[in-house]
Amino acid sequence: HDIASTLMLVDLAGSENIGKAKVEGKGKEEAMSINKSLFSLTRCIEALASGQKVPFRESTLTKLLAPALDGRSCCTLVAALRGEHPAETRETLKFVETALKVKVKP
Repeated sequence: HDIASTLMLVDLAGSENIGKAKVEGKGKEEAMSINKSLFSLTRCIEALASGQKVPFRESTLTKLLAPALDGRSCCTLVAALRGEHPAETRETLKFVETALKVKVKP
């Protein structure tokens, strides 16, 4: 029986507030793409936590992270919080709380 290991380091940054940042053109497209990926990741984590079918195919990010998120892997989540941004901090903590509900299969 072979054992394989993979190390994935992903900096997910934060959701991009397009209106607040006043982003235009290519930057706006990139911000929208980041938001879509983060939303898809959140949906996957919520599905894993509740035992539902996981929509890994919704974004490139979740497709790439599927092996680490399928519940059979050891995964560590590091959340960076900033007190001067209470709304973003609240959303990050909500995401972490949901992620902690994911059960690893033996």
